Amino acid sequence: MKIHQYIFVCLTLLLFSCDKGNEGPSENITGLEKLDQIDFSRSAIQSIAVDELSNVWVGTQSGLFLLQDEVWYQHPSFSGSSVTSLFANTNEILIATNYGAFTLSTTTDGFSISDSISKEILGGTSNEMTAFEYGLFDHKWIGSDDGLAFFDGTQWNRNEAIRNNLGGISNISSMAFRSDDCFFGTYGKYLYHISYQNSSDVDAISGASQMLGGAEDEESNFNGALTSDTIFCVFAGSDNSIWFGSTLGLTRNKGKTNSYNGDFEYFLKGQRVHSVLETADGKLWAGTENGLSCRNGSDWLNYTVSDGLPGNFILTLAIADDLSIWVGTNKGLAHYADGVFTNY
Repeated sequence: MKIHQYIFVCLTLLLFSCDKGNEGPSENITGLEKLDQIDFSRSAIQSIAVDELSNVWVGTQSGLFLLQDEVWYQHPSFSGSSVTSLFANTNEILIATNYGAFTLSTTTDGFSISDSISKEILGGTSNEMTAFEYGLFDHKWIGSDDGLAFFDGTQWNRNEAIRNNLGGISNISSMAFRSDDCFFGTYGKYLYHISYQNSSDVDAISGASQMLGGAEDEESNFNGALTSDTIFCVFAGSDNSIWFGSTLGLTRNKGKTNSYNGDFEYFLKGQRVHSVLETADGKLWAGTENGLSCRNGSDWLNYTVSDGLPGNFILTLAIADDLSIWVGTNKGLAHYADGVFTNY
């Protein structure tokens, strides 16, 4: 072989090896299918979670999706299912769907379903799960359209004591946990509060109460009471306040559990509020039927389609490590960073 031919072959091999090393993410992650393109414009985004590796998980009415290193994937096991709730925990993603709840565990080369929970395990009557999170004592909590259950590390407990003593708590929409108590929002069954004993047991009777709302006189709903019986979301703020969104706006309670103690503040009156969260810079974000609202101090700023959102009806929100916001709307997914919305 002549010297110039040898050099050409060596350069070709070098360039080929460089290209292979810069391919980016592999074609397939175990358990997931890579997508060449994504278009959520006709999808209602029901849930979003950002895990510890900054992967973005997206639940829609028709499946579960993952954004990793700028590449989109779909989990084939959830194709066609309605993913109603996502929660990212260390090495796990908790997934609630219309046909059960699942734990997706991280492996060395991908993700695999490590646990599935059905009505037979929970002792309920429905497989439609509406909320799935970690709470106090590292319990996994599941809410469904017919009750509440938690996993104590050994077994699932439906805890009929809670259900019976709180008037048959059901239709769980959301959960919020503080150091010694928790709150559960429901669809049409009020807001429930449960406090704990100084152990891993739940005080299901003496520490439990419910906040009633939905007065016939609408003005009374903004006078020391819940604004509505239907609570879409519950959130524990950095100051230990409890925020909850309902059919009639966003309400803040400073921590007391008596419904008529006058310790309520009301915001975004008359609007459906489906999601609320707080960023580390102290801003409060609320997803409403009229756009994305942000409270900075006492001022509110509202973002709509005219600002770049794909839809005005906001269903879910999630925070990334860089304080950017992932926004799930009725017409697709958006990422808000540096004052700009990027839509998917």
